[in-house]
Amino acid sequence: MPPYDIADAIRDHLAWADHFRNALNSADSKVFDLDRAYDHTACELGRWLQTDDSRARLGTDRFAHVDRLHQLFHESAFVVASIFTQHMQARDIEPFVVEFETLSTRLVGLLRQAQG
Repeated sequence: MPPYDIADAIRDHLAWADHFRNALNSADSKVFDLDRAYDHTACELGRWLQTDDSRARLGTDRFAHVDRLHQLFHESAFVVASIFTQHMQARDIEPFVVEFETLSTRLVGLLRQAQG
């Protein structure tokens, strides 16, 4: 198996975010696992961020920023999923979805910067 790299991290993050968006669009609150949405170490990117390899590839400062942003991203996903499972109106959830998307974009941007 080839080593996991930053391109893999970006791909896996985007796939996770797409799956989350698709779950929102399906309007089925049963598809949300709130613990998984909150746990930033449960996804592929989160598992990689727990390795020495991620620290080496990202560098100490960028690693700290990526790791914190990734945690915030999952906290945001948790908030969105929590609100969604309470069957709130779209207007109530929209600001939280915007934050989710913004954090996702920033996270991908940081990872792309690390690619060089």
